[in-house]
Amino acid sequence: MRLLLFCLLISCLFFSCQKNELNYIPDVISPPENIKLNQGFVEQRMNLEGIFSDQDGEPLQISALSNAIEVVATRIEGKELIISEKGNGTTKITLRATDNMGDYTETKFGVEVKPPYLRFAVISDPHFMDPSLLGQVGTALINEKNKNPLMFEQSHVIVPQTIEMIASNFHPKVLIINGDLTKDGSLASHQAMVGILDKAQKLDMQVYVVPGCRDINNYNASRYSGSNKVSVPNITQEKYKTLYHNFGYNDDKITFSQDLSSLSYACEPQKGVYMIMIDSNSFEGNNASNPYNEKSRIKPETLKWIESIVSQAKDERKTVITFMHGALAESFTGEATHFTNNLIDDADNIANTLANLGIKVIFTGHNHIQDISEHTSPEGNRITQISTGALLAYPNPFRIITLKTDQNLSIKTHNFSDFYQGSQGALFLERAKDDFKKHYSVYINNILSKNYGVTGSLLTIGTNAATEVGVMHAYGDEKKSELDENSQIGIIMLQDGKGKIHDAGVMLNNMANDLFPRSDVEYSVPKLGVW
Repeated sequence: MRLLLFCLLISCLFFSCQKNELNYIPDVISPPENIKLNQGFVEQRMNLEGIFSDQDGEPLQISALSNAIEVVATRIEGKELIISEKGNGTTKITLRATDNMGDYTETKFGVEVKPPYLRFAVISDPHFMDPSLLGQVGTALINEKNKNPLMFEQSHVIVPQTIEMIASNFHPKVLIINGDLTKDGSLASHQAMVGILDKAQKLDMQVYVVPGCRDINNYNASRYSGSNKVSVPNITQEKYKTLYHNFGYNDDKITFSQDLSSLSYACEPQKGVYMIMIDSNSFEGNNASNPYNEKSRIKPETLKWIESIVSQAKDERKTVITFMHGALAESFTGEATHFTNNLIDDADNIANTLANLGIKVIFTGHNHIQDISEHTSPEGNRITQISTGALLAYPNPFRIITLKTDQNLSIKTHNFSDFYQGSQGALFLERAKDDFKKHYSVYINNILSKNYGVTGSLLTIGTNAATEVGVMHAYGDEKKSELDENSQIGIIMLQDGKGKIHDAGVMLNNMANDLFPRSDVEYSVPKLGVW
């Protein structure tokens, strides 16, 4: 009996050993190397093929775990590891490969997420409208939207939620609101906007504002309900400085220089980086007959002040980044001719001066388009203009910018819909596009008929083509080849016309062809440099 039990035990051990010998534990073939990332990478993808193998040929289930989820999170998608940004610091990621028998092997690699030298966000033209100024949506507000195709009635949702999205997803040190903060400069809208920005600063972002052409002394400040448009109080220059005291007009705390001839100021949000906020507006002559002035300019005194700040930056070896509401360079050939209010007065000479001072980049707004363009002075100095579209208009964009330690400036575009209630984002984007097309078609129809003399069936065809071009122009990276066939035919028909009708066709053709550099959504300005 004892002999039988002994034989059974030996037999079990034999088959047990044979089972382990037949099932090989997965092997690590090519362990990942440690990686270093700059904060702002958002997501990093790693191909998992070739890291593990299994001699049995069994499929392997790979899992990943970060030991510091406040730095990065991990997930597996197919054959890729997705590393998602959460903060900065160091962590170890453990990759585990498990076979069908439950045997596994692991390998680890380090991830270091470095904070950027400076990351900042730019919102332009939010045109915030306080809900108290909006009664029943009717012809009064629709007439405004037909002149300026913006989602005014949703600004109380889009503006604060965008700021929260920026803070929670990108953690910038600085948030810049680049002009036209409000719907026609009403006191109520400014007061509400200040409340939103106060909350933004509690999210660990220093906010700086740049005044826009509609923000101050605007006699179009109104309340809208049905067909009624009723004037409401606006604000003066001094009231603007008082309201936005904590967002650029507090000398002792956040700025080191203010221009005495305008609302321009300079600040140093990060040691070694000067930001110059330029007031490019003409609001002194506004009155009931001329409610606001869309034509921008830089006063000679302001230009001298800018020169003094740049000179100081050279002496102290600082990097300079500039911001202005008005545009400096054309986004398409002939823009200065066809839309005279789009660019500042004497734009070419001002651009030459700023470029020759050594300023490499300027962020602008005003024209409600996503565009990146360049201007080179006769002396060969180049300045890059980063225009950010209106937050209240399709595609509702904002910019996230990272100034890296190598002095390269990385610009990335995100849209409100990217982060809006998950799957509802795509629906919001489509509705925003429809809203833009509906009102832009009225706006451009008036321009074609009144400015270019287009009439009859050609006006209908031209308006449809121009609306599609407008959508493309607002989004950026425009390519005429991507227009639908009817729109391309419409442009050709206008170009075949005579006089101003031909000019309208040329304008639309130029609008549909992006100027160099042909990237308006993501771009890098190399080597801003220090002096």
